[in-house]
Order: sequence, then C-alpha cells, then structure tokens
Amino acid sequence: MNTAGSLNSCMHTLKQSVKSKHDGEDREQDFVFYMFLHDMKNPITTSRGFLSRLLSNKAGSLTEKQKEYLETIYCNHEEIESLLKQFLDILGTESKHLTPDFITFDVVELVSKIIDTINIEAEQKGIKVLLEYSYPVHDVCADVTMVTRVIRNLLDNALKNTPSGGTITVLVIDRDDDVLIQIIDTGNGIPRISIPYIFNPFYQVRKNGNGSGLGLYIVKQLIELQGGKIWMESIHGKETSCSFTLQKFQGKRSEGSVRSEEKLYCFEQEYPAQGSFAYKQDMVAEKLEFRCSKCNKLLAKTNGKGRIAALIKCTRCGEMNEI
Repeated sequence: MNTAGSLNSCMHTLKQSVKSKHDGEDREQDFVFYMFLHDMKNPITTSRGFLSRLLSNKAGSLTEKQKEYLETIYCNHEEIESLLKQFLDILGTESKHLTPDFITFDVVELVSKIIDTINIEAEQKGIKVLLEYSYPVHDVCADVTMVTRVIRNLLDNALKNTPSGGTITVLVIDRDDDVLIQIIDTGNGIPRISIPYIFNPFYQVRKNGNGSGLGLYIVKQLIELQGGKIWMESIHGKETSCSFTLQKFQGKRSEGSVRSEEKLYCFEQEYPAQGSFAYKQDMVAEKLEFRCSKCNKLLAKTNGKGRIAALIKCTRCGEMNEI
C-alpha cells in the first residue's frame, strides 16, 4: 500500500467532506469513508507493533544505523496513526457516530491527574504547570474520556507554544450555571486576526507549521457535543487563554457516578473507586461506602453484594487503605 498517497487522498476527501457539511450538503458516503479509515488504521497499528519488537531486539540485534532507520519509520507510523485518529474523530462528531457517555465526576481531580502526566515533559522544557481553583468546585456531568482528550490537547498546544521559563496555568472556576476551565499560557500569543478562525478545520496560525490543523476543531466538536461552549482569547506576544464550560452536576451523586477513571474491582463487576488500587485478598463487602482512614475522603461505593479485593491509595493524602 502507498501509505503517503492514501493519506493525501484521505486528507483531500476529508476536506471536501467537512466543507460540504459547512455548505449544508448531505454526504451519504460518510459512513463508508469512516469504515475505510478505520480499516486503514489497523495495519498501521500492527506494523508499529512489529517495529517496536524490532527496536527491542526481539528479532535479533541491530546496528546503530538500522536502529536509526527503524526509529524514523516508527515515528512516521505514530504520526500517520495520529492523523487517522483525528480523521475518525472528525467523522465521528460530524456524522453522529460519537455520542457522549455522561457521568458525574470531580473535574479538579481529573485535571490534576492529567497535569501529572505532562509534568516530566514540562520540567524538561523548563515550564511550570499550575492548577488553581477555589474550594468547593461542584462535580460536572460530562463524558470523562472526551473531557480528558480536550484538556490534554489544550495542554499539549500550550506546551508547544510556551518558551522555557514560562508558565501554564489551569483555572477551574465554579460558576452559577456551569464549571469554567481556563488554560492560560505565557507563550507568544495568537494574532487577533486569527482568533475568529482558530477552531475552523485545517486552519493553522502559522502556514508552515506542523500538524493537520484539526486539533482545535475536534476539541470544539467534543465540547459542543456535551452542551458546553469554548472560546479563545490572546494578547499577541504575551499570553493565550482557551476557556470552555461543562455542565455542573446539581443533584445527589449516584452510585454509578465516578470521581476519576480509576475503579475498584468488585467480584465480576466494576464499581467506582477513588484512588489507585492493588489486589490483596477476598472479603465480603458489608458496607456501601469506603472512606480514607486518615482524611475521611470517599474512596469507593459498592452495592453491598459480592466480594471485593483491593488495597486503595487515597489520592488526597496518600494513605493506603485496606477495604
């Protein structure tokens, strides 16, 4: 397969498809195109897996030159896979293949976890990443996977555009009707003339820049799918702020809601948990709530049925709790 040629063809078709939607045309072939991209992604992923094995010397030792060539191919495969994923995201949001899975969760804890995943890269670049919020912040009702992707995408953009010695600040603000999240970086800013087009598909501030120009378009689609709003503000040469809103959860937390992506395994089912866990021993679940023995933070809820097996570390104080 001529991968480069196929991707160029996909890019052209996708641009036409997105343009058609903005022009109000109906594209019945979207699903076929969606499946084509999906099937194209599978061999790329498989090839990358074999390349990884080669680079790990699983098929014999490599010379330095061979390793250099394979690393280049591996990086190219990663870039292709990333592009295909973005194409699928666009078609999913545009063609209604993607629907939010609404749950209630603590967005402050989610942001904190995401920041932890980028801190090493930020430190290597000499950039500080800060989280600021005023307690208490209500839980939000949103799709945790979509929100994670949005925040990660915006933080990645901020890292790319913030110089060494700069700062990225994530603000979480509890408002009357929603929760506002702002990601502010002390980078070079965006020209005022670019702001109205920043969320358009394939738009790039720097015409010769890397990337597909799809990231912010996908972010906007994901936020709007959840009933939120997103906008960009910038002082050229000084800072950029990207803000979005999420629905505030007003009711009582249900047993099925979660405060993070981590879970407590209970018999052959999964129930929400708050904290990292490790297998310990079987015991009967005799209560509905499990709280940290040190700070009283709610760690998990169960329905009181079946058997559980876990040792949970509290994400607030670090205490290990046997439950």
